[in-house]
Amino acid sequence: HASRISGLSGASTEKSRTQMVFDDDGKAVDYIFLRANAAFERFTGLPRKEIVGKRVTDVIPGIRDADPDLIALYGEVVLTGEEKRLDLYFAPFDRWYRVTAFRRSSGRFYAMFEDISEQKKAQEALRLHATALRRSNRELEQFAYVASHDLQEPLRMVASYTQLLAERYGGKLDEKADKYIEYAVDGASRMQGLISDLLDFSRVGSDTKSLENVDSRGLVEEVVKSLETRILMSGAEVILGKLPTVSADRTQLGQVFQNLIGNALKFSTGESPRVEVTAIRQGDYFEFSVADNGIGIEPRFHRRIFDIFTRLHERGKFEGSGIGLAIVKKIVEQHSGRITLDSDVGRGARFIFTIPAVGE
Repeated sequence: HASRISGLSGASTEKSRTQMVFDDDGKAVDYIFLRANAAFERFTGLPRKEIVGKRVTDVIPGIRDADPDLIALYGEVVLTGEEKRLDLYFAPFDRWYRVTAFRRSSGRFYAMFEDISEQKKAQEALRLHATALRRSNRELEQFAYVASHDLQEPLRMVASYTQLLAERYGGKLDEKADKYIEYAVDGASRMQGLISDLLDFSRVGSDTKSLENVDSRGLVEEVVKSLETRILMSGAEVILGKLPTVSADRTQLGQVFQNLIGNALKFSTGESPRVEVTAIRQGDYFEFSVADNGIGIEPRFHRRIFDIFTRLHERGKFEGSGIGLAIVKKIVEQHSGRITLDSDVGRGARFIFTIPAVGE
């Protein structure tokens, strides 16, 4: 059985012509070249005399390795008229081609080969880079976890003994000795806090649970309740707008609100703090806003404020290690969201972040 079809390769107006070969069951198994155009000569690297009269599988030995069903697929296009497209690697040429096969109203069958080798190389380089980056991030997270975890015990011992020194010898030695002991106790305590915060940061991602539908209103109410003592002592007002159900890790989203609302209470101007939590729908995401009337942040620090261990104020004025917003940013980005800041000195701060909405 045979049927005459024409194939176009490249931009040449001259057509390469082939004849389809079927097996006894009527399945297309190969093609015989009846004519070859200049573009196909360039494609194969062969002169026409070595193409015409030969089977496709002889001219392109690796075509079956590229896709065993390619020949049959072409036959399907001829019989059904449906366009088919495949990205195939041709080992003999060490090149990738996007092969588009279709049949026109005239009944003729066409196959066009587009060289996409550079595109494939770029995609593979990007894939390898992404894989290496993920591996590097995992290793860094593991290192941070192990380092901070293993440092806990010796540091706890240092802190305990310096506190014992302060209790037993405080006031019994000279003034300089008392001052040195005080520095040691303070330094050990601060280091414990930093390591604890670093441990929290390294756990974000490694302990991520499956996403679930989270009632953000109920979650924020729990966070506000946990901050109740600070709220009462500062005379703060916390206002909650209409908050949605989102797709998130409940524990991690709670950390986001805990940090942002806690910061709003901490960085106040002296007047009663006012914190407002709202949300609006933005396509497949909800955009949350946590706004306050605090001291604000200069625009030049808006990007830097999310870096780990970043502090904008001298130690002792405000407590903390400068890691809270780094944790917030990491959690938001792991939820495929983003976080930004709108603020200026003296006019409060407004943190805006996105979290995926629950699928309809």
